[in-house]
Amino acid sequence: MKKIVFFVPAIIYALFYGFIIIGVGLLISPLVYAWICFFLISGFLLYKGKFGGGFIGMLPGIHFIYMSTQDTGQVLPVERPSGIIIIAFYLLCSCFIFYRKKCSKRNNNEKV
Repeated sequence: MKKIVFFVPAIIYALFYGFIIIGVGLLISPLVYAWICFFLISGFLLYKGKFGGGFIGMLPGIHFIYMSTQDTGQVLPVERPSGIIIIAFYLLCSCFIFYRKKCSKRNNNEKV
């Protein structure tokens, strides 16, 4: 797995909200900047091999699911599916890092 994969949510959300700011000229919530920072921090920690970084990336997904419980009058309810996808993505990335570290420790112990 290429390590750039850990930064996919940060790239997608930065491009999407960057287009909204620059292309359309709309203002966005300051909370979006926190989400993107969480995605970047999580991607960096996963890049360094820290499986706990995935839990930081799950925080925006948890917040999305929470936002789906609030009635905002939106036409398309996209918060819950995107939150579930984000949580599943970071859970899989964290499991992959944990499994890879466990296998590398096992291989190092067998070589000694």
